[in-house]
Amino acid sequence: MKGLIDAAQNYHSVLEENRKLYNEVQDLKGNIRVYCRIRPFLPGQSRKQTTIQYIGENGELVVINPLKPGKDSHRLFKFNKVFGPASTQGSLSI
Repeated sequence: MKGLIDAAQNYHSVLEENRKLYNEVQDLKGNIRVYCRIRPFLPGQSRKQTTIQYIGENGELVVINPLKPGKDSHRLFKFNKVFGPASTQGSLSI
């Protein structure tokens, strides 16, 4: 009986490892990663012209459309990563 219990526990650990490896393979071969880099302001450009309200650490970006009043003025975008306007070209290597 003890051998059967050990085999069942081993089966579940192997099944978990198999699931993890399958997800890694899918991640490597099939998923497209999308990144966003926010352009810094150009010289002479007013910083009041920004339409970006929020840059999240989790890849979220909220953009405001000043021409649409109310809740329709905000749009949420999700990326794998968002690089802010202060990011350098060297920091973009992923």
